[in-house]
Amino acid sequence: MKLAIDDKEYEQSAQGNLLSILLEAGAFVDAPCGGKGRCGKCRVIAAGALSPLTDAERKLLSPAELAANTRLACETVLLGDARVQIISHADIDVCAQGDAVDFEVTAEFDAAQNVGMAVDIGTTTVVAYFHELATGRLLYTASGINGQRVYGADVISRIGACIENSENLAAQQKIMVSQLNRYIADFERVTGASANRIGQAVIVANTTMQHLLCGLDPAGIASAPFTPKSLFGYEQNGAELGINISGTVYHAPSISAYVGADITAGLYASGAAYDDRPALFIDIGTNGEMALASKDRLVCCSTAAGPAFEGAHIKYGVGGVAGAIEKVTCQENALHIETIGGLPPIGICGSGIIDAAAAALQAGGMDDTGRILDTDEAEGFIVHYIDDDEGEIVLDKASGISLTQQDVREIQLAKAAIAAGVNTLLHESGLTLKEIDKLYIAGGFGAHINKASACAIGLLPAALLDKIVFVGNAAGMGAQRALLTADGKARLRALADRAQYLELSGHAFFQDSYIEEMMFPERQ
Repeated sequence: MKLAIDDKEYEQSAQGNLLSILLEAGAFVDAPCGGKGRCGKCRVIAAGALSPLTDAERKLLSPAELAANTRLACETVLLGDARVQIISHADIDVCAQGDAVDFEVTAEFDAAQNVGMAVDIGTTTVVAYFHELATGRLLYTASGINGQRVYGADVISRIGACIENSENLAAQQKIMVSQLNRYIADFERVTGASANRIGQAVIVANTTMQHLLCGLDPAGIASAPFTPKSLFGYEQNGAELGINISGTVYHAPSISAYVGADITAGLYASGAAYDDRPALFIDIGTNGEMALASKDRLVCCSTAAGPAFEGAHIKYGVGGVAGAIEKVTCQENALHIETIGGLPPIGICGSGIIDAAAAALQAGGMDDTGRILDTDEAEGFIVHYIDDDEGEIVLDKASGISLTQQDVREIQLAKAAIAAGVNTLLHESGLTLKEIDKLYIAGGFGAHINKASACAIGLLPAALLDKIVFVGNAAGMGAQRALLTADGKARLRALADRAQYLELSGHAFFQDSYIEEMMFPERQ
């Protein structure tokens, strides 16, 4: 039978689940729930010999979408010839060239292999930086959505996929190796340089992503006593991994099962672990890793914040792509939105989600328990944005994009985890917020949030508003430093050895704080 995907035809030998078939064909389909039929994000436009609509599709797709032949790939079975158009909004790669780095370059290298690659494999995004090893000059950057997302938006979903079917481990490894090789091929195409010049690569990632890249069974990470196969910190030939470089790959050291090499690298690059006065370091992402550094201790934990701030489990959630609502503010008795690129809105990304919750609180559209008020309870302009029938706040009336009650609950779960983690680190270290000199916020997403909005919803401590320092992709910067300095890898190793990991599962103080932090701060 014939299957056309975005006008490219494939011969398909057997019937099967459409999502699985699309993945096998190399197509990217956003599926943050791991193909369980819950998130509704794996939308495609499909026609031909397909299975009937399922109850999940009728529930998650609008009448207009159904009329336009929109299907959920995970719920659809290919029965014969069909045509499919991919409409996921996630797979956007950005490539650029840049200048030299802002630190002294002391890399050791072979003259014939004078290019290095620093890679940050995030649960959501994968970034690769290609540098000239002699000068540190940035030759090329490639980034894109982590292709493993089709197995779930968070690490637990991806581990679960491996547990359910052992073949999914090899499949996820193949996805990542292929993605890195695509970046390398793009580097060759754009710069005209050969991949044979790439003599070194440094890879940082959370511990699960490292396992999936190396084909190591991650099952031990998912259940007590949370024992990974490896905490890495070693080197191997790129060819052994299937990565198309002629040199070696250094897997940066992780700290624990849930505090990975991305945090080790972030602490290194930001300088948070070297400050004279106490400092907090938070990577606001799916895993919610954080550290509290003081003169005597470096304590880390992971709060399992979940992927809500990255658009997953949010009705209209999308990644940080063109058309995503990235800002929501209250202006002149109205909700004002801004989208990435100034394009018509297609959904709402993480920074917009935080802004939307803060704006809803500010305007009196929901109370401190997170309940969206009815129009007869609310006052002021927000009344005109509340849809009583759906129990949601409409952010953009033209597109119908809204903040739903379930969205708010997801936000509360995520922000409570981060806030409770901070409280627990302070408690265990015997410190107070007044003693914290700086709060470093890391991660590509963290760099885009409005700190006032983050404090307004209780995601970050309001007492530290003026001490917040955004450090961007600190993990990627740490990988770059480790690549381009002679002592970089040793510094990563020293930080990993110094760090103490605090396990929060079953931690009584964390559990109590988590419940308390579910509430939003009172409206000021």
